[in-house]
Amino acid sequence: MHTDGWYGSARTALSAMINIVRFVGWLSPPAANANRWCREASFNFKYRRNVMLTKLSKWLHKMAKGWIILLIIGLFVVLVNLPVADPDLISKSLDGQFGYSPEQAFSAIKTYGEAGREQMVWIHFADFILIIVYTSMFCLAISWLFQRSFDPESKAQRMNLVPLLGGLFDVMENIWITILLVAHPAEPKFVAWLATIFTTGKYILGIPIFLLLIIGIVRFLTIKLKRSNSEK
Repeated sequence: MHTDGWYGSARTALSAMINIVRFVGWLSPPAANANRWCREASFNFKYRRNVMLTKLSKWLHKMAKGWIILLIIGLFVVLVNLPVADPDLISKSLDGQFGYSPEQAFSAIKTYGEAGREQMVWIHFADFILIIVYTSMFCLAISWLFQRSFDPESKAQRMNLVPLLGGLFDVMENIWITILLVAHPAEPKFVAWLATIFTTGKYILGIPIFLLLIIGIVRFLTIKLKRSNSEK
């Protein structure tokens, strides 16, 4: 009886250990299958990302109506010309400079003065509205032009997403510059580097955005001219 009891307990303990090992193995795939598991996870992520971007691109194409674009352009012109701050202060803003160093950033922020820094914080918060407006304007304008310049199934139709990347860089730039303004007189160099990286990136991304607009306009006018000549 004693032997049977000991043997039964040992079997129960061994069974429990086997179940634990199986459970851990389920959580952590074996080394032999780790690469496959990573590839499948990467594929699923890319697939979902592509589906999301495709849906967003199609939604922008759906919203690309002439009257909506004109309305947004008008709103953009009004916002840009609003007298919301001292022009001299605006001219010293970091988001208007290209490739500044952390030392130049700290020096500029110091020259603002306390009242100027407070005003610049509010300006950068208000700038988020302008970012939404101009990003929408570029996305919809490219959508409208490319609808009339390229085949509906062409991959070029997804180029209407490029301005979103520029808008994202502008948002991140505002966040880091705002942190620098609030942190003064502290001088976090790492934050200053992030600010200048996103400021520079914002301007660099402006190049492909305007190239896309030019390509769209040229192709649209070329196609329209050909149709006009063929109808004569």
